[in-house]
Amino acid sequence: MVYLAADRMGCHADTIHAYARRYKSVQECIDHEREKILDIGELKLVQKVMDGDDGMIKFLLSTRGKKRGYTTGVEVTGAEGTPLQVIVVLPDNGRNDRDT
Repeated sequence: MVYLAADRMGCHADTIHAYARRYKSVQECIDHEREKILDIGELKLVQKVMDGDDGMIKFLLSTRGKKRGYTTGVEVTGAEGTPLQVIVVLPDNGRNDRDT
């Protein structure tokens, strides 16, 4: 968005970034425009879900539906849900305790 604005204003994007650092109102404008784009993206996602797009449905459920159990993560436990015990064996690297 900054680069498009810079092209339209006939300046370099670094100029806009400098103004954003200097003037809070410029940074707020940039942030506001980015939020608007996210809103548009969310609307498009909802449209795809409503159209029955399987890929978008899966994406929505795996990202926004985690609290309802829709996730691709795997929980690893020991037998009957007990904590998993991990034993790490380090190879002999030729050093002894005095070398450390």
